[in-house]
Amino acid sequence: MAEKKSQSENKYGKLIIAVVCIVVGILFCCSLVAEAVQVLSYIIGAVLIVIGLVAIISIAIKKQSLLSVTGLLGAIFLGLGIATMVLNAVGFVLACIPFLLISLGALAITDAFLLKFQRKEKNTLAFVIELVIGVVFLVFGILLLTVDVFDGYAGLIFGLALIVYGLFTLIVECIKLGKKK
Repeated sequence: MAEKKSQSENKYGKLIIAVVCIVVGILFCCSLVAEAVQVLSYIIGAVLIVIGLVAIISIAIKKQSLLSVTGLLGAIFLGLGIATMVLNAVGFVLACIPFLLISLGALAITDAFLLKFQRKEKNTLAFVIELVIGVVFLVFGILLLTVDVFDGYAGLIFGLALIVYGLFTLIVECIKLGKKK
């Protein structure tokens, strides 16, 4: 019974993450407006603080110790969130976007090939979609780093990437929920 509850929470957790990615993506798309950057700074700061606190509290409850990878990552997210809110350091966060896109693109491409050749389920459509998303993330990350014209559009590009990822996750999870009924 506990296993069913855990699976149910996991399903809805992915749906919630997908919706949050879409909403945050829309906020990043609004980062071209000067007033939106200040609001975005507070929102990103609050999200980072919540992520950090959740990581710290969950590892403290599970392992009764904060000196672990999760605890340290939580502290890093907490510090970045406070810095983003206090210093209006959204520029720093936006400067990290190209590196984040390159990393996410490389991970998606690697995961696509693992999906195709290593896992038991060989879903060709998922392989192609994940590969295309990975290539797009990788290319836009490289463009943001190398082409000056793209520099001012980092928030917009990352927002679109989050929206695409959120929609992809939302569709996949809704299909999974529909098949189980």
